[in-house]
Amino acid sequence: MAIGYTTVHLARALGEDGLVITIDPNEEMIKAANGYLERAGLRNRVRIERGKALDVIPRLRETFDLVFIDAMKDEYEGYLELSLPRLRTGGVVIVDNLLWGGKVALDQTSADRDTAALQKFNEHFIQSPRLKALVLSVGDGLGYAVKVS
Repeated sequence: MAIGYTTVHLARALGEDGLVITIDPNEEMIKAANGYLERAGLRNRVRIERGKALDVIPRLRETFDLVFIDAMKDEYEGYLELSLPRLRTGGVVIVDNLLWGGKVALDQTSADRDTAALQKFNEHFIQSPRLKALVLSVGDGLGYAVKVS
């Protein structure tokens, strides 16, 4: 979630009965995000879960229409796999930073840890039989998928 920039925009796009559930382990970031959400008048549309996403996602019981992934790059695959059972068929997955400054196109043997993780994730994402997925060359690379099964 960081300071809640994306969270504010997602919450603004919701209907009155919608809810954004966001996850962050850092209390300072949560405090900052709460301030921005209050100022935007959106605090009632957001539930902040404290903790590491790989620990929190399995505890969630909601069914999601949208999953947005933008956090620890080497954990992207775990976030996706834990989230897919909670995502309704026809639901959307959006993933940020999939081109990673163009580094993902480099030879894998020269990749740093995050680049290597994103290269592996991109293959997994595109080839998942549960998703119709693509990577858009927008900004730093945006993954977009619809859950088909």
